[in-house]
Amino acid sequence: ARTFQHDPRVSCRSYDTFTHWLLGDERIARTRRRALLRRTEEGSRPSDRSFGLYVDAVVAAGEGDVSTAGSSGGEGVRLGGEHGLRYWKAMLGLLEGWGLT
Repeated sequence: ARTFQHDPRVSCRSYDTFTHWLLGDERIARTRRRALLRRTEEGSRPSDRSFGLYVDAVVAAGEGDVSTAGSSGGEGVRLGGEHGLRYWKAMLGLLEGWGLT
């Protein structure tokens, strides 16, 4: 069960990023997205890193940034496969595939 729990700091930052992006504040969303990736880069649980990569890939896709969506999706698929995170592997696989088009 702990495999899918998230650090509340990661969850809050993820939804904060989505909120700013949905409100049309792309500059702040981009800044928050980068901060989220830095926070989950080292020392975080694989599920937290996967969540951060998902947020990065979704927002990148929404902005038309095919390269970032594909690379974050690909990193998430690899991470999900290594740690048995089937949900994140599937969700990020969609974004990786979108980035390949």
